[in-house]
Amino acid sequence: MATLNNLVATVAKSTGIAEASVKEVARRLRESRLIQTGKVGRYGGAQMTPYDAAALIVGLMAYRGSDASLDNLAAITRELLASISYKSGRKWRPGGWPRDLNLPLLSKLGQGHSLKNAVAALIVSAHRGDTEHIHPDDSVLQVYCASTPPYAVIGFEGSPEHPSETTRFELSYSRRGFPITTPTLTIIARLMLSTIEDIGNVLETGAAGGG
Repeated sequence: MATLNNLVATVAKSTGIAEASVKEVARRLRESRLIQTGKVGRYGGAQMTPYDAAALIVGLMAYRGSDASLDNLAAITRELLASISYKSGRKWRPGGWPRDLNLPLLSKLGQGHSLKNAVAALIVSAHRGDTEHIHPDDSVLQVYCASTPPYAVIGFEGSPEHPSETTRFELSYSRRGFPITTPTLTIIARLMLSTIEDIGNVLETGAAGGG
């Protein structure tokens, strides 16, 4: 099992972001109770769960993909984690992941699930090997922080049955009842599947990987 220190080291190594920056984001989220705390508030003491990792990933992307200060980071991260899955189209409506995506943990979440649950399920799926049909350099998670409200997109290129096809499975995550409006210049942070896989591995083994 991994501690927060293990998780921070893995995320830094896998993304190339300075470990000091990742650690500061983790500290802010931990102090806001978005990441669990060890005994007597010890930084690296608690055993991390996929939900803790999801908070760190989303918080780091929100920080990297916006001009928000660290003082506002916890509020933005909390809003993103609680955002609800939607299908885009003529009308925004709650959406879920199809069974033919071959990612059963995501499909089981149903319609209108939260970004927090989706990212946590994706982390566990990666560790189980469910994501082997997806290219590791695919950008699976994107956070748009210059929009109103901030929102996220999880998407996968290609079809498990027909890898040569260009089908894209995608859901957007936003606050319920708030349609997304995107300005001309949108600040985006992206995360690759390879990082999700590294995080899944470190949560199980406690040994930092990536690179």
